[in-house]
Amino acid sequence: MVSLTPGKWANLVGLECDGVDIETADVFADYNKELFVQSIFKSCVVPLEYSNFSVMQLKCDDRILHWIIAKMIICKQDNFGRIDNFDLQVMWLLKNRIKMNWPLFLCNRMITYKLDVSKELPFPSFLGLVLKYNGILTADPILTKQKPRSGLDNGAVNKMHYY
Repeated sequence: MVSLTPGKWANLVGLECDGVDIETADVFADYNKELFVQSIFKSCVVPLEYSNFSVMQLKCDDRILHWIIAKMIICKQDNFGRIDNFDLQVMWLLKNRIKMNWPLFLCNRMITYKLDVSKELPFPSFLGLVLKYNGILTADPILTKQKPRSGLDNGAVNKMHYY
């Protein structure tokens, strides 16, 4: 069994095991969804009765931040153009410079995806790095290189309506 202690996390990918746990309710004591949504959306009038928003409603900088969160941090596998409550919370933490416990976040994301058999396990290059660090060599290309869809390509740019 592979065990990643805080020291190993720091050596492996430079991530410290401190910061807030996003799944703890008190992290969002100062989070006001309505005010935050109004600060990142193009127009100030936003119907908050919807649980998902479109990326087209965001200001340009926040649209780019959402793309990074959706594609690289959360590793959404579909609906990249939809902003859900979890996306908003991660955006709020990042924009307010609140330090997150990234190792715990990555582990929780991987467990969430593992439990859903319809989704692929995220972070393939990270998994390959963990295996290599523990002396487990693999020639499986799924674990050793990024998928073509995981980068910023012309299709992704066009879908996000950057001009």
